[in-house]
Amino acid sequence: MLCLCLCASARLDASAFLDEQQARAKAIKILMGDPYGTTMEDVSKAIVGGELLKDGKTRACGDVKKPVWQFHIHVEAPVNKPESPIDGYLVLDAVRGKLICANLPMLD
Repeated sequence: MLCLCLCASARLDASAFLDEQQARAKAIKILMGDPYGTTMEDVSKAIVGGELLKDGKTRACGDVKKPVWQFHIHVEAPVNKPESPIDGYLVLDAVRGKLICANLPMLD
């Protein structure tokens, strides 16, 4: 009985993480609006990379001790300040997609 529970638990943990498409959709929802874009297409272009960090070691908030999705965000010429490019990271919980931290304007 114990073995069955442990095996089932391990299987749930592996499938409990959002896949990249799901995590990216959560990131787009969080970033929607100025200065990241007012359409899904604009915001999608601002997300220049994403990775699942199972060890939780992020660039934006250091060690968070749990799996996270980290997205690299870059906006070359924001609408409100075209002379000040945005370059930073958005970190989401890998299971629920909730914002953990970001080193980005309007989200810190």
